[in-house]
Amino acid sequence: WYKNAITKDPDYGPAHRGLGYLYIMAKDFPNAVSELRKAVIINPADAGAGQSLVEIWRKQVSAQPSLAENHLGLGAALQLTGDFDGAESEYAQVEQFDRQNAKLAPARNSLARARKHREAEKHKEAAETFFNQGLKGEALSEMTQALMIEPNSSRYNFQMGEYLEAAGNYNAALQAYQKSVIIDPKNEEGARRMRDLMSRGAARPNQVRHHVRRRAT
Repeated sequence: WYKNAITKDPDYGPAHRGLGYLYIMAKDFPNAVSELRKAVIINPADAGAGQSLVEIWRKQVSAQPSLAENHLGLGAALQLTGDFDGAESEYAQVEQFDRQNAKLAPARNSLARARKHREAEKHKEAAETFFNQGLKGEALSEMTQALMIEPNSSRYNFQMGEYLEAAGNYNAALQAYQKSVIIDPKNEEGARRMRDLMSRGAARPNQVRHHVRRRAT
């Protein structure tokens, strides 16, 4: 039944979690890790899946503490569940046991990106709080900080567009919406906001229209 659910909706996290639990019961740990990992990626707040994923790898490390691959696995699980310091500690263990491990540098790079994303999300959440309180200037400042960390986030650029539009800076809002659509061409809401601003004459459309036309060809 879990597999049927996943077939109908591959992004249904509870089915991946349930399937992962079944694999644990069957002692099929590779498949359990795979399914639990998918569950956490789909829903980072799924504490049950995350704890089970970490526990599997802790047992692997306990059984073979000098095997670098086990520490890599535990580090990845800890990173995925938000324990970045724990992940860094495990990657340090990998370096101790296998300094030349080809997966170590990519793992640390991934961790560095995760840390930056967490910082960007803090600024984004602060921006939302300020905006909801009517503090538009403060909201713009926080979104600027988020975009400095992750300038190629379609979501952040769209949100910046919303705040700029609310502040009456329509040309800058149009540019932000434009960038969000360039990064993610499926961003239909961003494209709609662009069309709305141009139809109202709230912003200069020439450069945007030329760019969109060029992408379409």
